[in-house]
Amino acid sequence: YTLVSLYLLRDETLILQHQVGYSHVINEIPISQGIAGRVARSGLPLLIEDIRTDKAFLGAIDNIVSEVCVPLFYKDQIIGVLNVESTQNTKLSEADLNLMIALSEHISPAIGRARLYTEIGENEKRFRALIENSADAITLLDAQGFVTYDSPAAPGMLGYDPEERIGKSVFELIHADDLRDTRGLFQKLIETTGTRVRSVFRLRHKNNSWLWIEAVATNLLDEPGVKAIVVNYRDITERIQTESAMSANEKRYRSLFEDSPIALWEEDFSAVKQHLDTLREQ
Repeated sequence: YTLVSLYLLRDETLILQHQVGYSHVINEIPISQGIAGRVARSGLPLLIEDIRTDKAFLGAIDNIVSEVCVPLFYKDQIIGVLNVESTQNTKLSEADLNLMIALSEHISPAIGRARLYTEIGENEKRFRALIENSADAITLLDAQGFVTYDSPAAPGMLGYDPEERIGKSVFELIHADDLRDTRGLFQKLIETTGTRVRSVFRLRHKNNSWLWIEAVATNLLDEPGVKAIVVNYRDITERIQTESAMSANEKRYRSLFEDSPIALWEEDFSAVKQHLDTLREQ
């Protein structure tokens, strides 16, 4: 075939990707126009033996006799068309149509794979950008709980350089009293893709102190471009210590009342003030 063109669909327009043999090229074709547009709308292959009988013909160059146009699919969706045309009184036939249909069945998966790789790459870039700019620490784990990635916020929180954590089990740093519950949640997490669990536990800092951690873990093992357990976590040690101190103060306060040998009571001082004001007026 001396005249061949391949268009991919973007929104409502066919965009030229490659062509052979044309002295004049149509770079964009709205799907509302031309034979290629008709195929893109219908999803059906088309043979026109005498192009002069079809009013939709756009006429990129002179002397075209016949045209075969076949759709390209990805995931059952039209993604473009493959087009061949003939000149010099050469008529295309059903044999040409069948050949182009067979060819499109090979081209479509190839284009689909290329698109998938592109989508995965773009998703991975967005995913990494979100991780690296997050105020919370984010760690990626494999299905066995081994660390495959630490975000930039993780070393500042835990004190470990990334190379000290990559390939190590996340459970090595969890407090012994929290280990059983945490392992149970992890087992539940990996059973089903998309599962999300929340947990509060203690992690050992590099200086051997213990940090209280609030974490949300999501199973994205089957997600292209991620393929990991994503753990988003923050240090809540100060909050836990504050709550613990408040609880201790409350206990001491109640103990003073309950164990005191003299009578104690609470008074509404606004009511006392009002009473004193009334006495002064009298």
